[in-house]
Amino acid sequence: MGANMTPDQVNRQGINGITTADIQSAAEDNCSIKLLCHAEVTPEGIKASVAPQKMPKSEIYANIDATSSIISIRTDLMGELSIIEHNPEIEQTGFGIFSDLITLVGRR
Repeated sequence: MGANMTPDQVNRQGINGITTADIQSAAEDNCSIKLLCHAEVTPEGIKASVAPQKMPKSEIYANIDATSSIISIRTDLMGELSIIEHNPEIEQTGFGIFSDLITLVGRR
C-alpha cells in the first residue's frame, strides 16, 4: 500500500466501551461484535482504523472465535483473499501477521 504509518495515524477504538446490552442486542440481530482492523487506499492517502463492529453471523469475520484471527486482502485480479490463523500462541499477534503481509506485498 506504500504506507509508512505509525499507530498514532490509525483511528483506534478499543472494546472497553462494549456493554452486555450491546452484546445481547447484536445476538438478537443474529450478529457478533468483533474488533475489526481496516486499511484502504483513498484519493487522500492511506486510511486505517481499528474499532469494534457489529457483524452478521453470515460473515466469515463473525465466526472467528477465541484467539483465532483472520486477514482479508482485496486484490484487483483475485478478488478477496482471506487467511485464518487458528488458535495462535501468545507470541503471534494480529499486528505481526498484518506487518509481515504488508512487508511481503511491498517486495513485489
